[in-house]
Amino acid sequence: MEYQQILYKVDDPIATITLNRPKSLNAWTPQMGVEVKHAFAQAEADPAVVVIVLTGAGRGFCAGADLKGLSNLSEGGSILPYFDRRALGEITPAMLREWWGIE
Repeated sequence: MEYQQILYKVDDPIATITLNRPKSLNAWTPQMGVEVKHAFAQAEADPAVVVIVLTGAGRGFCAGADLKGLSNLSEGGSILPYFDRRALGEITPAMLREWWGIE
């Protein structure tokens, strides 16, 4: 998977996952969630990794949810355009709808 919103680096025995949206104080997006989950799974599967560090780029770790992206939901829209399809990998829009109860 090619990451768009995080950085993943392994410097044995440490895997570092960096939230990489410093202009928005690393505000959390669904795409970031998919990427972080994938990176954690990748680190967990690597026998050389014994420590995982989660950090944020820039001056803030994470400001919380990215409310700009969520505004579409408040207007009755779909969350699916909020994702970068390249980051979804094997996760399909139908799976996301089922998990989150989105029609």
